[in-house]
Amino acid sequence: MQCINCGAEIDNRSKFCPLCGTKQLKWESLVSEEETSVSEAPAEETEAQASEDITRIKKVLEDFYAGEGEETVEEAAEEIPEEAAEVFEEDTLSYEDDPETFKAAPMFLEDVEDEPEEKKRSILNYVLFGLIGALILGAGIWTYIQSRRVEVNLNDYMTISYEGYDTLGTATAKFNTKQFEADFGDRIKFRGSDEERDSLEQPSKDKSDAALLIKNCIGGTLDSSSDLSNGDTVIYTWDCDDALAQDRFKVTMTYTDVEETVDDLEEVDLENLNTSNVTSMYQMFRNCSSLEEVDLSKMDTSNVETMYCMFSTCSSLEELDLSSFDTSNVTNMAYMFSAC
Repeated sequence: MQCINCGAEIDNRSKFCPLCGTKQLKWESLVSEEETSVSEAPAEETEAQASEDITRIKKVLEDFYAGEGEETVEEAAEEIPEEAAEVFEEDTLSYEDDPETFKAAPMFLEDVEDEPEEKKRSILNYVLFGLIGALILGAGIWTYIQSRRVEVNLNDYMTISYEGYDTLGTATAKFNTKQFEADFGDRIKFRGSDEERDSLEQPSKDKSDAALLIKNCIGGTLDSSSDLSNGDTVIYTWDCDDALAQDRFKVTMTYTDVEETVDDLEEVDLENLNTSNVTSMYQMFRNCSSLEEVDLSKMDTSNVETMYCMFSTCSSLEELDLSSFDTSNVTNMAYMFSAC
């Protein structure tokens, strides 16, 4: 047979041209492996039938290659007897007669056979690489989220409240644990061993890591919490374990001492206080260390028998008018002005 590229005579069994190296058309691949019958028709009929088959197959190849065919090359090839394939290969389709179809046919047949599998492999590879990339990205994001430090401003969760009467007021500092856990409960994690965790002071109720942080790392005190008057200043000073918070909880805490002015304490109205039937004023103003002045001019003490420690430890009291006091029935004034 002749080389499909240079036209040189080569062995019929050659897959490549020894002169130009071009791969040769193998029309025997068009024959189904399951087709084993050999036509017993006379040579003239076989050659005539082969010529028709070859013409039809050539048309199929041309249409299929152009994208217009309805019948695939494989379907057409199954109907060609072996003798027709041999005649087709040797006598009918030649490089000189139709070089484009002749050259395109083997490449096209090869593409028809291989392209679907290649596309499948390509799609699978893309999907696989996409999944691997997504997993790597997800793992990176998760690691970043878990490893990054949590920053909290403790002042946002501290409130100081006051109650009582003017000069007798009390102050209470309260850390909003519930709101803190709602904001950071899912982000604060203890990052030590079980032994280290057990060595810490444990919360009484909530066993979350956020509660463990509050119990061991967050605290403070008020400089004054009792005998408060309107206008007094109270200061809450933080006492926090920043090292433990950063090392074992990955939490960075920011805070500043809280300074507030006392207000809204209820004023004591002694002018309308009816004491006409009172017999004991035992420790009545004791420990009112913030009491600086008090008007007792309208207080009825005519029936009072004891004034024991009545003004004891009123250390801020500098002046007191008792000229209106009736002490005619008083029998005990011990420590009445002790530590004033």
